[in-house]
Amino acid sequence: MPDLAATYRFGAFEMDTRARQLKKHNARLKLHGQPLELLLLLVERAGEVVTRDEMRQRLWPRDTFVDFDNGVNAAVRRLRCALADPAARPHFIETLARVGYRFLAPVERVAVPAQGRFVLVVLPFENLSGDPSQPYWGDGLTDEIMTCLGALASPHLAVIARSSALAFRRAAKPVSEIGRELGADFAVEGTCRRQGQRLRITAQLVRARDQIHLWAQHYDREAGDLLAVQAELGRAIADQIQAQLGGPPIAAPPPPAG
Repeated sequence: MPDLAATYRFGAFEMDTRARQLKKHNARLKLHGQPLELLLLLVERAGEVVTRDEMRQRLWPRDTFVDFDNGVNAAVRRLRCALADPAARPHFIETLARVGYRFLAPVERVAVPAQGRFVLVVLPFENLSGDPSQPYWGDGLTDEIMTCLGALASPHLAVIARSSALAFRRAAKPVSEIGRELGADFAVEGTCRRQGQRLRITAQLVRARDQIHLWAQHYDREAGDLLAVQAELGRAIADQIQAQLGGPPIAAPPPPAG
């Protein structure tokens, strides 16, 4: 996942992406430059294979003329030294010969707001069904997501008001421009489609400044009780968004009394 200005924790180590620092037991280690950036790439993709070609694209731009093989090998050696991670029996960095590397240890990620808190806008879900009644169902889902997120009362997350978000219905503007106009760091956008008694809803979380997609998912449901479906999906989508931004899951509301 792309960096959201986060702290990554693994084993006895902590990596602050904003300060570009690696610490062990709160003591800063002397690691910087390409080795540190390579560690960030591996940690972001923990558990996945990061190919040597992906490393080249991320850390050595095309117009940079270097001996890539020696450069990446040297960076990995520096990382192993900093992490006390032997190549023969690694705890953190696994080497996949002629392919790439994989970060083995579990990683905890905690997002850090750049200015004390994140500002999020939930944009109206787009109707793809051609059913003129569908926009109202999409608005209900948008309201559910905003309500679930707003109920957090989190000091690290602010949600743009519904009236401001609705002003961008069908607006032919990129998320980056909407973010600038509303002062939003992130945007949630999605689509609704109904075919017979089947519903398909897609939702995605986008970082406003560069329009990078941080999370996306689709949901298939039977139409049934539309209000119940709205409530269920509103909580599910809000929970995913909260998790992506480093917060705890959103608990379902208690059942009504009586």
